[in-house]
Amino acid sequence: MNNLIKAIYYGDIPPLWELDTRTAEYNEKSKKMQKIWEEIVKKFPDTEELLEEYKGAHYEAGSVMNFQQFLLGMKIGSQLMIELLQPIETNNMKG
Repeated sequence: MNNLIKAIYYGDIPPLWELDTRTAEYNEKSKKMQKIWEEIVKKFPDTEELLEEYKGAHYEAGSVMNFQQFLLGMKIGSQLMIELLQPIETNNMKG
């Protein structure tokens, strides 16, 4: 099951590959981050290499966290489906 979940998460199985994450809100936040990045490099040019390493590590950590959140969502969704497939108890229903 883990392989299927990873395949869905990484877009190897539709519809994830059709998902457009470049929303106006995302673009706004991305531009703000880039502007701040450029300001830091301009003020501290000697730290650019270290900052690049930090950016890579931050991206990798974010990727791991995103997958964990995705996995939790899949588990919650699966538990919900299991619960929904249980027979309906009619003795508690009025009518």
